[in-house]
Amino acid sequence: MDMCDKIDAAAIGRVWDRVANTSAPSGPEGLTKALRDFIDRVERARDMYALLALKTKGTALSKELSELAGAEADTGRRLQTEYFLLTGDTCVPGTARASAPYLMGALRDAHAGELENAKAYAALAAAVSEGKLRETLYDLSARERSHAEKLREIVGRMMA
Repeated sequence: MDMCDKIDAAAIGRVWDRVANTSAPSGPEGLTKALRDFIDRVERARDMYALLALKTKGTALSKELSELAGAEADTGRRLQTEYFLLTGDTCVPGTARASAPYLMGALRDAHAGELENAKAYAALAAAVSEGKLRETLYDLSARERSHAEKLREIVGRMMA
């Protein structure tokens, strides 16, 4: 049985409609579109954390933000691996780049984005029957929740 036989296209379409508010093509194309969108999100998050780390250079917060940027880079590599194994191609992320003119606002947006991504990974994982891909997506969901909690702690410390 190949990967295409294991994909529940209707479930993926329903998940993606709910998470991204866009229509996902049916079949394996829906899964590849979802993975491309995740890769774009991760790249923007990595850029934003790296930018915030630069803006806070010389502080303990800078190190934490750099670690989050590194974690997002790792997530991107994992998603790229799954994308390549599914399609035989690599995904080039979009050109939109993060900007962070206001640190607290950027942290708040990042927290919301991490929670949204955690939900999206979990929802797509629930629609995929292939074991390793499903496991990867659930693991990424847990990591995103962990990132959101880390951002909550950072904001809490900054509010003191």
